[in-house]
Amino acid sequence: MHAYLVRIATKAPVYARDLMARPSWLLMFIFGRFTVFRSFYVRRWQRRTRKPPAHPASGEALSTRRPSDIADILRRDGLASGLILPRRVSRDIAEFAERAQCYAYMDRAMPFLAGHHAEAEQRYGQSILVGHFLDGTMQCAAAREVITNRWIRQIASDYLGGAARLISSRLWWSFPAKQEPRADQLSIASQGKFHYDLDDWGQVKVFFYLTDVDGRTGEHVYVRGSHRCHPLAVQFSPFVGVSRRLVERFYDRAAIVGVRGRRGSGFVEDPFGLHMGTVLEAGRRLMLELSFGTSQLIPRRRYGELRPG
Repeated sequence: MHAYLVRIATKAPVYARDLMARPSWLLMFIFGRFTVFRSFYVRRWQRRTRKPPAHPASGEALSTRRPSDIADILRRDGLASGLILPRRVSRDIAEFAERAQCYAYMDRAMPFLAGHHAEAEQRYGQSILVGHFLDGTMQCAAAREVITNRWIRQIASDYLGGAARLISSRLWWSFPAKQEPRADQLSIASQGKFHYDLDDWGQVKVFFYLTDVDGRTGEHVYVRGSHRCHPLAVQFSPFVGVSRRLVERFYDRAAIVGVRGRRGSGFVEDPFGLHMGTVLEAGRRLMLELSFGTSQLIPRRRYGELRPG
């Protein structure tokens, strides 16, 4: 019971800010966790918006598959891999991330350079699992090139069935923990526990690894098919976190897959499916994320709000 109350106390200020910023968020927070209501809203949204015509987007394709084919895989599995950035783009973003300041746990009072991670932990007196670039990401031309890529947006539009909107983007480093991380640190880092995203009625996320990622360096884990159905205990919980025990009891273990890849590789997912980042055991991981949705219910202040176009 104590842990339950602590979780409520931790989340309450965040929920209160989101509610004040956009009162209609409350409806989504209450009903958006149920697939029947999500489907109803998305169908209404599809009738109101017109899906943009497919653009050839010469030079922007990041896979041999068409956006519509990737959207079909998403509908089936909730996860589709096989994207790859041009080497120039992945190199330029990685070089930017080495020389630009990021912020521990998205706190602007704790800036540091990734190469000085150990010194930053000593300076701030705590383990640092993540460092976000917030709105500084837009200073990187290569990152802007990815964020405005029409081929990527077409995937989201094909999947959602309408003109997808860019909700947020973020670029961040992840680091290994020298000691057992606190629960609040893991929560901010989105590591170590399965969860689903409740940011919009319909959503698509695109991720790119900007460093090589394997089982020890922070692979992303997803439960295939979980975007279509959640256990009742999850649907009626006020939290989005889900225990591994419940995941393994409700879903086939073969559905739990880790996504690994070389620098520049990418994947697309429906974040309503259960997923998590793993805690790094070694090295460090640089990642770029784009989030598309049907609305802009929540101003993502924590991510730095990158919304070109």
